[in-house]
Amino acid sequence: MTKTMVSILVLVSLFVATFVPFACAGEDPIVNMTTVVYSEYLIKKGKLLFPHPVAYNDLVLKWENGMSFEVESYRNLQHLDFDTAGDEIDITLDYKKRVGKSVFQFQLSYFDLKPLVSFGDGNIIQPAIGVSRAYDTIEHTIIPFLRLEYSIFDGKSRANGVFTRIGVADNWKIHSSLALSHSAALLFNEGGALGLKAGTDLLYFADLKWKVGRSHKSQIILPSIRYSIPLDPGDTRDTEFVFGAGYQWHFK
Repeated sequence: MTKTMVSILVLVSLFVATFVPFACAGEDPIVNMTTVVYSEYLIKKGKLLFPHPVAYNDLVLKWENGMSFEVESYRNLQHLDFDTAGDEIDITLDYKKRVGKSVFQFQLSYFDLKPLVSFGDGNIIQPAIGVSRAYDTIEHTIIPFLRLEYSIFDGKSRANGVFTRIGVADNWKIHSSLALSHSAALLFNEGGALGLKAGTDLLYFADLKWKVGRSHKSQIILPSIRYSIPLDPGDTRDTEFVFGAGYQWHFK
């Protein structure tokens, strides 16, 4: 493990251990838990990482002051053995600050790739910044956004680099018990960071959420769609389409 990665992890650990408890003292977080089974594992950067079914689990703690803490995991459903291809654990610390009508986002993520719970060639640290603004109508909340992600690879086999993501998200309230959360974005990877092919991808993610129960604190996600289309002329990569279904819980 490089000295740079060690230094970053130490700083992150100190930040989490000191600033987060202080900033969120006296507040009970909102807890969101999500479980989805996908036909394949398509990462958020548009690459098909694992061509077999995976289970996606997500735990998010959100505070009213804009802080949030998230743990995501992907589990290979083809093999019972843990720590095989398709297994992954991601940890993200996020802070959002409203300035006028815009929301600024500051985020730091750690992607623990196979082999899990180990430090060495293969894991990724990613600081990111973003800005967005919401426009509300009777049925829609439309959110244009711009996001810059700097991915730092733990090792020398792949290059570090910046990913630029620009797009629009929409939360469509179809019915009191039915909503569609979806987004379309252009992802630019000019330098071929992380060993991914340099170029531009069109990404479309969508979740149709069916609220259940009187309190509407849980909902069925059916379907969940992930779609990636390479846009550069001569790009030989395939268009990727992944679908899934799952369940989500909300607690306070």
